[in-house]
Amino acid sequence: RAGTYEFNKTMTVAEIVNKLASGAGRNQNIQQLTIIEGSKVDDMAKQLEQEGIVQDKADFLALCKSGAGFESVTSYLEERGERRYALEGYLFPDTYKVYEGSTNSAIIQLMVNRFNEMLTSDDIERAEELEMSMDEVITMASLIEKEAKRADCTKVSAGCHNRLRGEMPVESDVTVEYVLGVSQINLTREQLDTETPYNAHLNKGLPPGPICNPGIEAVRAALWPDEEYVAENYLYFALKDPGQGELGFSKTYEEHQELVAQYKDLWQAYDEQAANQAAATATAAP
Repeated sequence: RAGTYEFNKTMTVAEIVNKLASGAGRNQNIQQLTIIEGSKVDDMAKQLEQEGIVQDKADFLALCKSGAGFESVTSYLEERGERRYALEGYLFPDTYKVYEGSTNSAIIQLMVNRFNEMLTSDDIERAEELEMSMDEVITMASLIEKEAKRADCTKVSAGCHNRLRGEMPVESDVTVEYVLGVSQINLTREQLDTETPYNAHLNKGLPPGPICNPGIEAVRAALWPDEEYVAENYLYFALKDPGQGELGFSKTYEEHQELVAQYKDLWQAYDEQAANQAAATATAAP
């Protein structure tokens, strides 16, 4: 039975079992923790600290950076350049019950275990069929998670697969946002030229690692892209009205530029509104 018990090294297995079965231990408080799809390691650390679940945020981040002790997922990692956090992408977003006083390692282990539970043999076989490592799948899924709503996930996946197959840069803005720690639609030329292995505009292939922790829908989208969009070689996608979140897809650069020109003013207005709201919130904070 759940609780906090005291044992000593002289106790037999039978004595330990009997004590656990008796329910004589102190009850522990349980706190519910909900991690949303697309959360980054940095987001999680901040949330855990704010909710009083972790007392040492720096230790949580250090564990995520090294990945030491979590070989069930770090065994998937590949060398594509230095990554920010070894565990980025492998802390599965879900709702958890966390016992009061849980260590950072125990909390991370919950998420890592859930990641392994969610992967099926079909997922692993499909990755092999695509000749992709699981690290590549999770990295692509993290881009899809940040780029698209559910309805467009498999289409964004098709664009990513087509670009990788054509040995083109993936050109995903969210990789730059990850590096710069910003959240905006209309990135400047200077921002897009940021020198980093994560910048999918400057480098071919996938980033060194995931840029967030994707949900299972994004993972499955990475594994099963839209077949029609793959066959017709769609290469470009762009946000339409930011308030709706729908994406527009194009086969050629010229079509893509027309789409960008049509919605660029809406992007700028959306970014300005978001910046003003953030400034107002910061001013109102105690």
